[in-house]
Amino acid sequence: MAADLLSIGRFARLTRLSVRQLRRYDELQLLAPAVVDPDTGYRFYHRRQARTAATVALLRELDVPLATVRELLVAEPEAASALLQAERDRRAAELDRAARSVAMLSRLAAEPERDPEVTVVREAPGRLWALTREATPETVGAVTTALADALAAALPDPSPPFVALFPVDVPDSFDVVLGVPLAAGASPPPGTTAVDLPGGPCAAVVHDGPRDTLALSWWPLLAWVHERGLEPAGPVRETYLDPHTTRLTVPLKEER
Repeated sequence: MAADLLSIGRFARLTRLSVRQLRRYDELQLLAPAVVDPDTGYRFYHRRQARTAATVALLRELDVPLATVRELLVAEPEAASALLQAERDRRAAELDRAARSVAMLSRLAAEPERDPEVTVVREAPGRLWALTREATPETVGAVTTALADALAAALPDPSPPFVALFPVDVPDSFDVVLGVPLAAGASPPPGTTAVDLPGGPCAAVVHDGPRDTLALSWWPLLAWVHERGLEPAGPVRETYLDPHTTRLTVPLKEER
């Protein structure tokens, strides 16, 4: 046996890993022994595999997905750097979601349950210059955010409040429309299409809080409409007045 080969036990000691871990890495196709004795099945490793073993152990401890670990082990330095940056961005997004979840739970625990005040107003007809993208109930938040980013980038001055339109009843797949009202004579943002909003009576509430908690105001508003025998007319609207204030609107059919 070559002098630079180590038994699995000696290699485990060298790398501060257990024999069980090394066998597991082999099963997962992350780190195969350099040589397996065909007669005894004993596994042997090269000394130069120690750095790879330490890298695998660190990445697994960080819960990096197996597919990413496999890519990193064979990637060139530039590609490896890009993979690590993508993994960092994924973790940062997870931390952001976790932080929002903690904030929402704190809000629910701290605030007493109370229904928002519903007002009935008559809206004038209007027009939005809008972008549209398909979404599902699971992706609607991310799709709305992506539309807002795209619309803001297309506007010379993204100061008008953005308005999002959603179906009254949520199917498995639907279009999200997000647009801005423009002053007469203003040029529409590139890539947008005109969406006309009919005038008429509307039930509305103002939600004070992060957008992750909009459901806390949506259900009382829709329940108010239902309890009074009123019928929604057309898509419901979210008007984003500022990062923590959103106006929720349900257009109503005219009573005859």
